[in-house]
Amino acid sequence: NHYIDDMYIDDAALQGDCRVNTLVPTGAGNYTQWDTTASAGNYAAIDEIPYSASDYNSTSTLNEIDSFDMTTFSGGDILAIQVNTVADKSDAGMRAIVDFCRSNSVDYTGDTYYLSTDEQIFTKVRAVDPNTSAAWASAALNAAEFGYKLTV
Repeated sequence: NHYIDDMYIDDAALQGDCRVNTLVPTGAGNYTQWDTTASAGNYAAIDEIPYSASDYNSTSTLNEIDSFDMTTFSGGDILAIQVNTVADKSDAGMRAIVDFCRSNSVDYTGDTYYLSTDEQIFTKVRAVDPNTSAAWASAALNAAEFGYKLTV
């Protein structure tokens, strides 16, 4: 395992001194449709740092979503956010998920990730709030939910 902190790459301009903050799930969001092995709820299965496969969420039902309230962000300007999802599949056949964001009570999906039987880490960088197409504001980020949706 490799852990890197306070690193960023921006192809537009040098941003100067920045901080990378880690936000983790702190509660269930608007959607809790996947089954979980965690007794405290679906968010508790994915809130560990570092990641642990000892508990997890799963579904075989297409279009089911899990979304999560996140740690409160209290900082300065937000240059971008990055959502990391660890996923695999346990059966034969094609399976895919999409990353999910709920901003200002509107649902947005992003990239499609095709799963294998090996765990993979998928990352999605969102430089702007999909609800405003502008840079993330702290209040909007704190009100947003992030998660995933089974699509294939």
